[in-house]
Amino acid sequence: MNLSPIVEINSKLVKSNIEYLHNKNPHSKIMFIVKANAYGIGIENIYKVTNDLVDAYGIARIEEYYVLKSLGCTKDIVFLSGIYAECFDFKIPKNVIPILGNELLIKDYIKYEDDKSKQVMLDFDCGMGRFGFYRDDFIKHLDTLKISGFSNIILFSHIPTGYNGYDRSKKYIDKILSLAEETKLKYTFSNSPVSLFDTDFQQEYIRSSSAVLGYDQEPKEIKFSLSLKACIISIRDIPKGEYISYGNEYFCNKNTTVAILNIGYADGLGCKIHHDSYLLIKATKCPILSINMDYLYVDISAIKHQLKMLDMIELFGPNSLSLKQHANMYNITKDEALTKLNALRVRKIVQ
Repeated sequence: MNLSPIVEINSKLVKSNIEYLHNKNPHSKIMFIVKANAYGIGIENIYKVTNDLVDAYGIARIEEYYVLKSLGCTKDIVFLSGIYAECFDFKIPKNVIPILGNELLIKDYIKYEDDKSKQVMLDFDCGMGRFGFYRDDFIKHLDTLKISGFSNIILFSHIPTGYNGYDRSKKYIDKILSLAEETKLKYTFSNSPVSLFDTDFQQEYIRSSSAVLGYDQEPKEIKFSLSLKACIISIRDIPKGEYISYGNEYFCNKNTTVAILNIGYADGLGCKIHHDSYLLIKATKCPILSINMDYLYVDISAIKHQLKMLDMIELFGPNSLSLKQHANMYNITKDEALTKLNALRVRKIVQ
């Protein structure tokens, strides 16, 4: 019996979220972003659920390309960080679409790509300050690509304020749409939050991960498809006046029943718990008292007669905390809470 912590992936909810994105953006294809090993849940796990429903994949590292290749992926794979010619021995595979975000990438692409009709993306920096070119340099490099014979060019950009809402993002969207109109290029700029705005921007692609997995949970039609569970491997009745954990971290000012879960900061939980952190177990707030490398101490005094050894406890998921609530307990972000899940120690199960 394997009692390791598990992440359960609800395939029905993933598919429902993708369908909602299709309906929300009927004129756009869906690029599913699987960087950071599909945000920690495993490319190989989510691929089997999504491959018939999405149009392309977005990645940040070449290792992710090789995982997709090993799975037999024939759909377009977009390198978000750009791809240097050396990575493929100077022959870019047919289904790989690079994003050209600096002059070296452009130089290599012109030199080594023979298929002039192949789709390529040119990065416009609308305000992210990470990759790409401002307007005048963008137009200059666009002309260079066209003179070199490339015709299937997509304007790529990234909105830095998507999670801050439409009003904060509008100035960036307007800059992109203005440049797209000027250059007559198709374009892609929507990440998950932007793809959920109440406007169909009619893009070549929307780029989504958190909306597909549902961990933003807004709007209400987007459903959280993941749950993290760990096992009770010890139950201790600690007398009033005793300390627990390293350095006498927690003082029991009353008789306390403590459950030890087999999950800790080595599995991706943050090292520093919030002072009022808790798990929601059987609709009851159970305080988190301490965290070790491998273990989590939880006060189950209020429901001790409802729990037993080897019970699986949900840390986040549809029956407990949202991912945001879970992350707040450990002073980390939602993305950290997923991407830090240790692939060697936390199993992933598709349902």
